[in-house]
Amino acid sequence: MYENFAELLRKHGKKASDVAEATGIRSGVFSDWKAGRYTPKADKLAKIADYFGVSVDYLLTGGEIVETSKKNLIPVLGYVAAGVPITAQENVIGYEEITNDMARRGEWFALVVKGDSMNPRIYEGDLVICREQPDAENGDLVVALINGDEACVKKLIKFDNGIALQSLNPNYPLMTFTEKQIESLPVRIIGKVEELRARL
Repeated sequence: MYENFAELLRKHGKKASDVAEATGIRSGVFSDWKAGRYTPKADKLAKIADYFGVSVDYLLTGGEIVETSKKNLIPVLGYVAAGVPITAQENVIGYEEITNDMARRGEWFALVVKGDSMNPRIYEGDLVICREQPDAENGDLVVALINGDEACVKKLIKFDNGIALQSLNPNYPLMTFTEKQIESLPVRIIGKVEELRARL
């Protein structure tokens, strides 16, 4: 990762101290990074990428420099637990770009899918791009928190006096909740899935 950063410094004729001053990142971070004593967290990587006008993916993986003037970066969440704001730093493992049109329609986050409950449509490691909202329509794919567990992606089914969360993989049973259970467990919808970004 530091090699990708160093290549950007060379390309733009900048020093690490220039980046530190512009981004507010402590200059010692870059020295530690170069020496292998530290790897910048996601928020710092986003600032560095924004400074150079490249994607965070370039800093992470290298390859061809894809310059971007777009600033619509949303957090990628690896873990979400009840009681912790969904975009809290401890949940954030990276950033993804969304379009200007999407950005105008609300607040967004991305979630790394775990497990095979949504096969064959969504696989483990895929990213779902989600708009933050506390409810959704019948049949929508949603991100939900159940009883303080890790966020799950399910199909929402609404019925009188309750809801069900359905996996697309038939090996997983339908989870049904009465209105009372929704309040007591609790069951909380935190977003609607709007886009799938598959990982090959």
